[in-house]
Amino acid sequence: MKISKKYMKPRIVLHDVCQTVFLSSSQIKAINSMSLFDWFKKAMNLLDNQKVKLAVVAEGLSQETKWVQFIKDNKLEVQCHGMWHIEMHKFDYKRIYEDLVLAKGIIENTFDQKITEFHPPKLKVCPAMYEVCKDLQMNLVLARWRPDHLLQGINVPEVYIHYWSQRHLNQIREVLIRQQSPEKL
Repeated sequence: MKISKKYMKPRIVLHDVCQTVFLSSSQIKAINSMSLFDWFKKAMNLLDNQKVKLAVVAEGLSQETKWVQFIKDNKLEVQCHGMWHIEMHKFDYKRIYEDLVLAKGIIENTFDQKITEFHPPKLKVCPAMYEVCKDLQMNLVLARWRPDHLLQGINVPEVYIHYWSQRHLNQIREVLIRQQSPEKL
């Protein structure tokens, strides 16, 4: 990793988009103050004019019609975060293949975009996942960089955030301030 005082502008990947089930304890805590869609809109407002990509969980697309319309209206890039937000690394080839074929199809049909990436839930992988992604012509993306890496001056091509995490939003806000005002380093 290159450490630099110059802050590059990495693509920001929002994980867990349109997820409605199998919520983590952190997500449950976040929805005590506002809905996940409201958290998403808050993050997108902060990220206005930034390069973003959405790692979408397919299971929520049929219920989250406002969310889907927001993504379409703003012409946001979507990629696959799975059918469900579950630990797929525990599955065999057949189960991973079935889940990704279903998720990829739903996401592509919903957004009329070609899905070329799989961002595994919890960034956990297994050998079968590599094989499935190869067979489905999808890149397995394991970007483990978070906003705090940027705050440490580590330049990376892309970072992931949980849009429902106030900590991640605060870190991204600080990164954006530093990008605009390098003298604040």
